[in-house]
Amino acid sequence: MAITLDPGMAKMLDEEQKLFDDFLRDLDVGEKDLASKAVAYIDSRARMFGAHLMRAGLTDRPFTIERNFESASAAEWSQVALSLEPELKERLDELTFEGIGEALPLPDACVDIFLSHGTMPGADRKEGEDVTSVSPYIVVAFDETMRVLKPGAEARLFPLTRAAFGEMLEWRTAIVEQLERLRGMGHEVSVNEAARTKGPDGVEVIHDRIILRKR
Repeated sequence: MAITLDPGMAKMLDEEQKLFDDFLRDLDVGEKDLASKAVAYIDSRARMFGAHLMRAGLTDRPFTIERNFESASAAEWSQVALSLEPELKERLDELTFEGIGEALPLPDACVDIFLSHGTMPGADRKEGEDVTSVSPYIVVAFDETMRVLKPGAEARLFPLTRAAFGEMLEWRTAIVEQLERLRGMGHEVSVNEAARTKGPDGVEVIHDRIILRKR
């Protein structure tokens, strides 16, 4: 049964499309790359992303991982409920999980492409918490990413930042160490510039994306 959208909902879906396009640009991935794939997406807007994939008919296997159900936007969840056909919403409900990068709620080797937007391992450490305390979580998060990928599948993560701040550089170094470890295990690893912004003090910040391909 087709869903009839009122003008307000149509506007929300238009905004969703723009946000979806931004995510794909940041991750340097196209809709054709997601078509008919088992796609895992982790972010605070994961359910929106999964709903968009299903509504567009790109895949019926969007593993959507919300880091915190309580902080998920009420408007977003309402939007999903009203904009998907009942059978698609039921399918999305089955594939929506609460989880974190260090403990992905997915079985081994089930994902064709894993996307992480705004959830770089170790980036959400508490204020004043040095990188040493989160390094073990960074290790586990990358191991979990590789665990859920099928052989030959890939992961894309954004953003890995570069700026002239000691703490930020230490965090980046901890990430790069793990990327070198994965490269030493035979996986393909690349880090590419994705965007540039200005910090509050005017210092330029470079946002890189990580692309991993499981051997």
